[in-house]
Amino acid sequence: MRTKRSVNIRSVARQASVSPATVSRVLNKEQNVKKKTHDQVLSIIKASGYSFKPGLAQKKHIAVLYNNAASLAQNYYLPPLLANCEKHLVRNNYSVVFISSANFDYINELQFHGFISLVHNRSTFDKIMQFTGHAPLVAINSAYSHSCLKKVSFVYSDHSQSVRLALDYLAGLGHNKTGMISLRYQNDTLSFERLKTYLDYCRKTIGKTKPNTYLFLCDDNTIGNAVADALQAGCTALIASSETCSLKIPHYLAQYNVRIPDDISLVTFELPGISEFLSPPLTSIRQPIEKMSEKAVELMLQYLTGAKNIEKNIKFDNNLIFRSSVKPLFR
Repeated sequence: MRTKRSVNIRSVARQASVSPATVSRVLNKEQNVKKKTHDQVLSIIKASGYSFKPGLAQKKHIAVLYNNAASLAQNYYLPPLLANCEKHLVRNNYSVVFISSANFDYINELQFHGFISLVHNRSTFDKIMQFTGHAPLVAINSAYSHSCLKKVSFVYSDHSQSVRLALDYLAGLGHNKTGMISLRYQNDTLSFERLKTYLDYCRKTIGKTKPNTYLFLCDDNTIGNAVADALQAGCTALIASSETCSLKIPHYLAQYNVRIPDDISLVTFELPGISEFLSPPLTSIRQPIEKMSEKAVELMLQYLTGAKNIEKNIKFDNNLIFRSSVKPLFR
C-alpha cells in the first residue's frame, strides 16, 4: 500500500514552480503576487488538501544576520543589539532566526520575509546582498551605496560625531597631546568613518595652536605596543576607537604601572554593563542601541506592509557618558 506523502508549503511550491515565500504570500493574502501565480498556487493547495493554521501562516520570519561568535565576544555592543532586535521583532509578532556568516550559504534553502543585518564588513555585506533576493533588508551600523537598488535601509550611529565628541571634550579639559588607538580593520565602515574623522581633525590642527593629535594603528595582538608608543609620545589622553580596544587599553596601562586618570586620561566606547563597573569607571561614548534596533524593526514593518517613501538612511547621535577616567589638566 502506497503511503500518502505529507503536503506542506515546500511541496506546494515545488508543484507550482515557485518559491516557498511566494506560497506563504498567497496564504497570507498579500498583494504582491501576480494573479496567474496566485490562482495556480490556490488550485494546487485545494487539490492537495493542504491545510494550515492561520496564526502560523501569518507570522513573518525575519533573519537577523551577524558575523560570527568572535565578533560577539569582541564587539560588546552586539549582544544587547541582538537582544533588542529580538525584543522588538517578537513584540510585533515576527518569528526571529539568528544566523552567523558561517551559515549564510544555507539561507536560500530557508524561507524568510526580511533580513536585519549587523554585519559591518563590506565584502560580507556584498555577499548578503546576493542572497536576499526581493526581501527587504535593514542594516544596522552600516552605510553602503546599495540603497538605490532594492528594498534596503540603513540605521546607524554617527561615527564621525562620536570621535568629535571625545576630541572636543578632552581639548576643553586642557589635553594638548591626545592619541587614538585604532585596529587595522579592512572593509569596515565603522572604523573607516572614525579614522577619517580623526585624521581630518589631525590635519586641521597642524601648524595651529590646537591640541596635538596622534594616531596609533595596531592589530588585535599588538594593542599593548600601541599603548607603549602612546606613552612614549607623551600623550596625556587616549581615545579607544572601538569596543575591542576599550577593554584592552586599561589592561595594558595597568601592566605599565600607568594610573587612570592620574597619569593618563582615557575615553572609550561604551561596553554595556561593563564600563561603569571598571576601576575607575570609564568615560565613554554610548551608541543608541535601543533606538537603532527599534527603528530597524519599524522600517522592516513598513517594508512588509507595503508602505511608500520608506527612509533609506537614518543616523543617530551618540552620547558621552561622564565618569571617572578623565582628569582635567587646568586648574
